[in-house]
This record gives sequence, C-alpha cells and structure tokens, in this order.
Amino acid sequence: MEGVTESNPLAYLASWSQELEARAQRVRALIGDAHWLSDGNHKEALLREFLRRYLPPGLVITNGFVRSSSAENNCSPEVDILIVDPSVHSPFFAEGELQIVPPTSVIAHIEVKTMFAADTVKIALSNICRTQTVVGRLADASRIWRCICFYAIPESRTAETIIETLSNAIKHLIEEQGPFSNEASLLSHLPTCIVTVSGYLVFFSLNDDQKLKIRLFELGSVDVSSQP
Repeated sequence: MEGVTESNPLAYLASWSQELEARAQRVRALIGDAHWLSDGNHKEALLREFLRRYLPPGLVITNGFVRSSSAENNCSPEVDILIVDPSVHSPFFAEGELQIVPPTSVIAHIEVKTMFAADTVKIALSNICRTQTVVGRLADASRIWRCICFYAIPESRTAETIIETLSNAIKHLIEEQGPFSNEASLLSHLPTCIVTVSGYLVFFSLNDDQKLKIRLFELGSVDVSSQP
C-alpha cells in the first residue's frame, strides 16, 4: 500500500552498531590523539548507557570491582562494565559510577577496548579470567555472562589472524594463570563471547573430544537497503 512503511527488524538491529560507532567517533574527531584515557572512558560510558536502555530496570549497570568478604586480597581487577542484581546482595560500596560488589550479585561483566590487537586481547582475557576466579570462590562462575567488546578492528585482519591471535592469547593466559584442571574449567574462565562492533563475533565451546573450540562469525555490515 502506497505511503505505508513496512517493518524492518534488520535495519533496527543494524542501527544499534551504527549508533555506537558514530557516538564513539565524536570524541576522537575532536581530541585526536590528545587523551586516549578519556576516549576509552567515553566508549565504556556509551556502552553502559546503551545497556541501561535495554536491560531490565532492576539491574544496575556500573563499573568497579568484585570483592569477596570471606578472603583477604580476594578482589577482581577493575571491571569496565559490571551488571549486578542488588536485590540479591547490596554493594559493599556505591558512589557515582563506581561500585564494589560481592560475587553473588554479579550477573555479567564486560571488558571494553578500542582496537583489537594482540596486547589488548591478552589484557582483556586476563581480566575476565581473574574476575571469574573471584566470582567462582563464592558463586557458580559458569552462570555469569562475560564479554570483551572491541569498537574497532584493523582492516588487515582476517578470520584466520583473529583466531590465531586468540589462540596465542589463551596459551599466554594458561601460562600466566597456571594450568586449569580441564578444558571445561578453562572454558568457564573465558569470555562467553567476544564482539567487534559491526565486525566479528566469537564464541568458545567444547568439541566432542572435550577440547576447546573457537567459533568465529563474520557480521559485516547489514545492507538494509536491499531488504523488502
């Protein structure tokens, strides 16, 4: 019917990544290389704001630390994005955007990085693993959703080089953290997924032989103009 606009769910989904990319580039366009820390903090804030719009209102989306009250020095590294349920347990500390929370209240945690690169992958994997270790001392770590989000990836990167970088980073993680009891234990300390905005999506799983498997999907750009 003339004048009637049909629904387009793909265009709606594509607009999410386009919105994040556009808003993230505004600060970089103004400050250039002047202050990378401010740029990184801005990207974290954008993603926290985005999640607040779409997650249930009872959850708290913040940044901070996971801290067990039952052991000394049992604290996670600083987490870029913490998603917690305060109805389970109240935070130990809450002031502004910073919270220190018990493991039992954690729903998810996310590392946010600007560019996919070998060093940043290693750092992000280490932070995810260390946070999972803290959570696992008082709660079921496998139930926690965890993610690494990269805003950009070099154009020269291919699926093969991404998998190679991740494989090397996991080997480094095992050397850094010490051997895991089995592949399932390693899996519970890795991210649930790794995503690059409008780029790639990576999942980890176990194959039939109970060995770790890396599954990579190329998202690309959704061509909404060709949709009916």
